[in-house]
Amino acid sequence: MAYNAALNRLYVVYADSGNNWFVDIWKPELNALWGREATLRVGSGGNVADIAVGGTGLAVNPTTGNLFNANTADGTLSVISGSQQRVLTTIAIGTDPFPVAVNPLTNVVFVGLRSANALVKVNDTFRP
Repeated sequence: MAYNAALNRLYVVYADSGNNWFVDIWKPELNALWGREATLRVGSGGNVADIAVGGTGLAVNPTTGNLFNANTADGTLSVISGSQQRVLTTIAIGTDPFPVAVNPLTNVVFVGLRSANALVKVNDTFRP
């Protein structure tokens, strides 16, 4: 999960029983049911029945409003516009990406590649 305080949106990544992966966008409400605003298809995080599957990493850049989802099985990174609630692009990132972190001061996204014991830097220059 990841939260964008500026937009007051909660992002949750999950897979269905067919191993299709999604990011849901929720609008938290104080005294009411939360409303799901969108469901976006993202790349594969792996087979959910496999205990070795780590799933996916998720992080928000509060400066740009973009959300980053590591698609572990696909070796890609989905870039999602927080304001437009759509996938802007999906980029090849390397084998077995999982942890994602953002430096909002420099707009740099860090993605860890577990199998390679490596770190990839991506500049967050993506615009809707």
